[in-house]
Amino acid sequence: IVDNKKYIYRKNFDKFLKLMKKGKVGPDSQIDLHGHSLLEAKSKLKSFIIDSYNNERRNLLVITGKGLNKTGLLKKEVPLWINENEIKNFIISCTSAPRSFGGEGALIIRIKNKNKASI
Repeated sequence: IVDNKKYIYRKNFDKFLKLMKKGKVGPDSQIDLHGHSLLEAKSKLKSFIIDSYNNERRNLLVITGKGLNKTGLLKKEVPLWINENEIKNFIISCTSAPRSFGGEGALIIRIKNKNKASI
């Protein structure tokens, strides 16, 4: 059985990503976590996601960087933080950004619609 709500969200997100790759749309908002300690970065990310939800910004670009030899701490930690309860309730989907928006060193996060979601 397919969860129609998740399927529709996923389909819309996929469409957005396709348009983003073509350069036709961009993120509603972005944050660059380069140079921040893990504690600072986690706090900033949480605030950014909650603020974006409250201000109806739905497509976010989170720049983590790749780190030396593609082993960056933020690159590894941010996906784990996104799956923590206090943050994941605001998120529909998350994926690596298209190359033109940072590729492996960035994430695109789709935030729930404030007017339709109950958190």
